[in-house]
Amino acid sequence: MKNALKRAWTATGTETFFYASGAVILFVLADAWYELHNEFDIGAAADTEGFRLATLLIATALGLGVVAGGIVWRIVSYFLPERPQPREPLPIDPSFPPSRMVYLRGEDERENCACHGEPIEDGTEIWYWHQPAKLLCVGEYSGK
Repeated sequence: MKNALKRAWTATGTETFFYASGAVILFVLADAWYELHNEFDIGAAADTEGFRLATLLIATALGLGVVAGGIVWRIVSYFLPERPQPREPLPIDPSFPPSRMVYLRGEDERENCACHGEPIEDGTEIWYWHQPAKLLCVGEYSGK
């Protein structure tokens, strides 16, 4: 049962499932509109002032909602932290492999971590890259 649920969950995330479910939804909506058209005279109902007013109000609300949503998203995204960009792995020189060490700062020397750009505190365990010379947090690089 667990494997069947896993396969079903995996299948729902595919592009094929997206298009198939979209086609089913469109078919159901088309059938509902067809039934509605057979039961009522939609042409006469669409010719009334109330229908035109409701259509205008709905279109206005949707338009304002899209614009307001875009403005809110721009404001919110300004305050959200930036996503970290994927980095390419650093090259490993076989004659000078990276070494793991504890960082001790000299006088008036302040090194920044190459992955975060933040200052490294004394006593922090780091990876030292010889070529190119870089210091990385131990958590960012597994040493493989």
